[in-house]
Amino acid sequence: MRTLFYNADFFTGTDLVKGKALIINGDRIEGFSDPDPASSAELRIDCGGGLVTAGFIDLQIAGGGGFLFSSNPDPGALARITESIVSTGTTGFLLALPTNSEEVYRAAFRTVAGCRHPAVMGLHMEGPFISHARRGAHSPELIKKATPESVNTLLVEAAGTIRMMTVAPEECNPDVISLLRERGITVAAGHSKATFREAMAGFEMGIETTTHLFNAMSPLHHREPGLPGAAFLSDTACASIIADGIHVDYQMVAIAKSIMKERLFLVSDAVEVNDRGAYRSHDLQ
Repeated sequence: MRTLFYNADFFTGTDLVKGKALIINGDRIEGFSDPDPASSAELRIDCGGGLVTAGFIDLQIAGGGGFLFSSNPDPGALARITESIVSTGTTGFLLALPTNSEEVYRAAFRTVAGCRHPAVMGLHMEGPFISHARRGAHSPELIKKATPESVNTLLVEAAGTIRMMTVAPEECNPDVISLLRERGITVAAGHSKATFREAMAGFEMGIETTTHLFNAMSPLHHREPGLPGAAFLSDTACASIIADGIHVDYQMVAIAKSIMKERLFLVSDAVEVNDRGAYRSHDLQ
């Protein structure tokens, strides 16, 4: 079915298109046309003068709609979380699951595996292979040593539901990183006390991005650039950042953006209530 959206400004990601209509044919965008009332589109949608843009993708969000997934890893809670998230313009997301018990992991794996909502892209595992020194609120007794055996055990239980995993690069050897990448998992550096050299070695091993830049990691210092400095100087590594002015000062966000450009992306890292005050204290380090 062809659908025409009109009476809106359309943001393409680079340009703002005005005075046009957007044509959708089935699940594909055909392009823009004049907002002709005699259009052959079967359905016409008046956007009320609003701004239309592509749906957002959040690669780290822990809950919504009053539910924290790690505390309620069941289908009912996931349905409420998903309903809340997609109602605000996010059309795809990874559920953030912090270091937890095997019981919670198993329940989360089952729930996500059984979910058929297209917005639920999988899990972003924060841990359990992280640094004790930068664990924040992660339970110290549940942090595990990263070995090919321990990682493989977790991946077998997860049955393909893990799409991203945050690890401390100083705690992982090349075999661990290779195993994660072979399973199609995006590896992120975070909750880490890595030095600049350790972080760069992690990127060279295949770590592709960094989790909530500046928070819960070694600091940027003029004598030891740490993980943030490595992300800045890497040619390929990306980084997520929580740009709420609380986790990271807006001026530091601007500095990171000016250095990393398109390698820097936003995440909400939101919890049960997705508003400006709903931050997690374990990230404020």
